Amino acid sequence: MRVLAYSGNIAVINEIKEKLAGKDVTTTQQKDKFLEFAYSKDYDVVCVDIWDADKEARELLGAVEDIKILILSHEPKFSEGREFLRLGAKGYANARMLEVHFKDALEAIERGEVWLYPEFIQNMIQMMTKEILPSNSSNLLEKLTNKEKEIAQLVYKGLTNQEIGEILQITVRTVKAHVGTIFEKTGAKDRINLILLMQKME
Repeated sequence: MRVLAYSGNIAVINEIKEKLAGKDVTTTQQKDKFLEFAYSKDYDVVCVDIWDADKEARELLGAVEDIKILILSHEPKFSEGREFLRLGAKGYANARMLEVHFKDALEAIERGEVWLYPEFIQNMIQMMTKEILPSNSSNLLEKLTNKEKEIAQLVYKGLTNQEIGEILQITVRTVKAHVGTIFEKTGAKDRINLILLMQKME
């Protein structure tokens, strides 16, 4: 995975480097260089600190087709996150989030999924009540095995794959396999869609 990260804040840049040690990461504090790199489309995921580059992030989302952008905000807000997701961002997160969340976000986005910071998910669920959902969602979990139901409930609580693995004492790879099967059986497109479906069941 090749990652491009931009922030005007050297402390944020250093944190990203530390959290993604061992990965192929290019960082820059120069907006012109950042845009040049991003437009090259040589990177799997682009991380943008919108504290410094809100305008540039919006420009990229509107101009570069299929770009996978993780928006980093120092003060995450539901309205801001919703707007960036509407524009095509694949993730919205706290710029200072934990290493485990950072890595989970990049892996999910590289797979084409949408990723949101766990503490932000419940607020998103409450506000997105107008989402179009299947009418048969009341028996949604009947198709799942007991283990899949258990994992679905942990996803519903906003836990990451690694956190689920630690709780159930299984590998992250096994969690990912179960989550993929859950998506397939329920028709959910991603974690957010699954959570919305489960919320409707309640």
